[in-house]
Amino acid sequence: MRRFVSLFLRIGAAISGLIILAIIVGVLANVASRLLFHRSIVWVLEFTEYGLISMLMFGAAFAVVDKRHTVVDLIVVMLPVSLQRILTVFCNLIGLVITAGITWYALEAAIRSWRSGAMLYKFVVIPEWWLLSLLPMGFGLMAIAFLTDLVAPEPQNH
Repeated sequence: MRRFVSLFLRIGAAISGLIILAIIVGVLANVASRLLFHRSIVWVLEFTEYGLISMLMFGAAFAVVDKRHTVVDLIVVMLPVSLQRILTVFCNLIGLVITAGITWYALEAAIRSWRSGAMLYKFVVIPEWWLLSLLPMGFGLMAIAFLTDLVAPEPQNH
């Protein structure tokens, strides 16, 4: 199970990397356009904003499962291994409950937006639920990552 989830989340991390690349190319093109033609590419800022949200949602779960998220373990590493395992389970439970709760409420918001037909009016007009749907996907993937750590923990090397 851990292998499958890890592979799936690595794909999300790769998508996140491609989004960063697209943002960099878009911003550089916008800067070049402003320098050379004295005109901005009007949609670049908007897509950069959406890209940053997308990148975060696709990449965050990978950070959780790969243990690359923010961890303060200054005191924990000095504890006995058995207590470290208990704390790891406790922290994964807290992470699971929080991300599952956010997933639920974000999904409700996205569905409400979809049903109401709400739109985002900037330079590019898009349905609001397109952007809102990124939240339950991202937090849902994080919940799966925490659940994976609970049911199929990585062996500890001590």
